[in-house]
Amino acid sequence: MYQTGPDVAGIAVPTLAPVAAHAPACDLTARELTMLEAISRGLSTKAISRELWITDKTVKFHLTNIYRKLGVSNRTSAMRYAIDHDLVRALAAARDDALLVEGSTASVAVMR
Repeated sequence: MYQTGPDVAGIAVPTLAPVAAHAPACDLTARELTMLEAISRGLSTKAISRELWITDKTVKFHLTNIYRKLGVSNRTSAMRYAIDHDLVRALAAARDDALLVEGSTASVAVMR
């Protein structure tokens, strides 16, 4: 799902809501699941920081925590873990929800 983020030039910027509601039981926080979703889309650290309005250092902090909790050492291994434990399906469901909300918001904007 999308939530309204900071305004840019008077326009609300959509941001990803936590995906914890869609995820199977795991020790990852909602923010860490959001990071996992972002790396599943192939985003770089800089792209994730821009999308979520946080610093590169904060992204790296979250990724380090994800790697530690999953027992992996890099993004590729984290995605492999996510696939093996059905986190990718949960992340895809959250992304689909976000796209539906974004599409309806875009429709409203066009109608105005």
